[in-house]
Amino acid sequence: IATLPPRFARLETRLQDLEKKIKPPADLGPVNEQIAALAKKLEPLEQQVSGKMDLKIAPVAAALAKSAGIIASNTKAIAETGEKASASLERSSAAANAIVARTLLERIGEGKPFDGLVTALKAMGANAGHIAALQPVAEKGVASKSALIASFTALESRILEPDAPKADAPMIERLKSSAFSLVKVRPAGQTASTTPGGLYTRILAALGNEQWTQALDLHAKLPEKARAATAEWAVMVKSRITAQTAAGSIMSDTLKQLQQQKS
Repeated sequence: IATLPPRFARLETRLQDLEKKIKPPADLGPVNEQIAALAKKLEPLEQQVSGKMDLKIAPVAAALAKSAGIIASNTKAIAETGEKASASLERSSAAANAIVARTLLERIGEGKPFDGLVTALKAMGANAGHIAALQPVAEKGVASKSALIASFTALESRILEPDAPKADAPMIERLKSSAFSLVKVRPAGQTASTTPGGLYTRILAALGNEQWTQALDLHAKLPEKARAATAEWAVMVKSRITAQTAAGSIMSDTLKQLQQQKS
């Protein structure tokens, strides 16, 4: 140091003094030993607490699991019950529709009003087209079988009345026409005749068998004069056909619904 320049010698001396003043680092060994010992004491306590918590939590978890299973089972049962109830309701609805449709057909056959039944079927969701076909005649009903036969036979004389001869027709034809006007001739029993008398007989037979469409087809073959005389009767037959067809279609629809519900 004596050989160093004075300034560096003083610096070295001060460094030596500072080293003497600095304390040696603390010994942390004992502290670490105490911490390790405390950790060993805490470990069994932790295990004990954990075990007790497990004992308490386990029953709660089991109960929750059981409750979840019950809820799931009940949910499934409720869903199944709902499906059964829905299917039962649909079957009941279809059965109710069938009963109303059958009553409607009976009312039509009897010639009675059926506006209440049409209103009910509309509310039950029956085909809109069929309902529309029934509504115009629902309030008064349509002519019954006996009414159609009676109204047709009442027109017999007008149906079988021969055409008046022309003014310039020979005397023999006029005499013949006058004779036929006094005596109406129509064949009895089954016939295929297309004369006014034959058609009259065939139309009556069709009415008796409730063959309404066939009766109208035969009516169309009558002479123009006879068709004009029975025009209102033909309208009654057409109304009967329209109503019965619509009611029959509704009945068919309800029977299909019932069959689907059974399957």
